Amino acid sequence: PPLRGALPVAADTQLALSGAAAVGVLDSAASVAGARFGVSRLALRGKSVTGAAFGAIACAAFLLSIPLLVTTTSALPTQTLAAHAIVAAAAATALLETSTAHADNLVLPPFLFALLCLAR
Repeated sequence: PPLRGALPVAADTQLALSGAAAVGVLDSAASVAGARFGVSRLALRGKSVTGAAFGAIACAAFLLSIPLLVTTTSALPTQTLAAHAIVAAAAATALLETSTAHADNLVLPPFLFALLCLAR
């Protein structure tokens, strides 16, 4: 069972876990899916369209599932980030991931965090 009252606002949790979403979910999922299923490569860095799409979907799904895990003890409604903003931020981060060479683990977390902060 989830810890009641431990994480009262889902939007804050979504922001706090944006780094894990960028590196742990998006980058990893894009790498695995691109290596396994990627056929059409992008001209920039040789990364696949399939990997980028799968990474964006996995990242968005991870961030959208956070409010399901966060519960509060108050009667106030839980604040979350807008679903369309999360999907757009995940897609933009996946596009950035395709254009970076080796420093994507340093660039992706603050980029996704900034986009989600702008959506708040």
